[in-house]
Amino acid sequence: MSRRARLSLAFGALVVAGGLFFAAANKVAPLSWGLWGDVNQDEGLALKGFDPVAYHTEKGARPGDAVISARWAGVEWRFVSAVNKQLFEADAEAYAPRYGGFCASAIAEGLTADIDPEIWHRAEGRLYVFNNQGAKDSWVDALGAGVIQRGDDNWEFR
Repeated sequence: MSRRARLSLAFGALVVAGGLFFAAANKVAPLSWGLWGDVNQDEGLALKGFDPVAYHTEKGARPGDAVISARWAGVEWRFVSAVNKQLFEADAEAYAPRYGGFCASAIAEGLTADIDPEIWHRAEGRLYVFNNQGAKDSWVDALGAGVIQRGDDNWEFR
């Protein structure tokens, strides 16, 4: 069996295992348009109140302040500072998490899953958030195998 065939087989097993893993996670559903809306939110609050800009500028997950907030994509986004709010308002697409803030690993599998805003990764200048550490680890391990492209394709297809 060629190396490519072995890698494809191993990747296929990873996809199946990942799908089973996410099926057991909280708030998991098949990916479909309008299921949860375009942004993962809890009672109108995106990223569970964490500042989307801080992941980029401070390289960390920081809870935002309810007083410093903005509406974008139909939900409230909170920030740690007025500067972060201004940065977001100037280019929300650059700072908002990919896939509307749903778990990037789940999206790559054609599912939706809620997130823990403290489990995240930046790749190609974009923010990706995850349901749990295992989901993040498997997603990061699959970066070279096109996991971002699969997620992008699934997100656009919904």
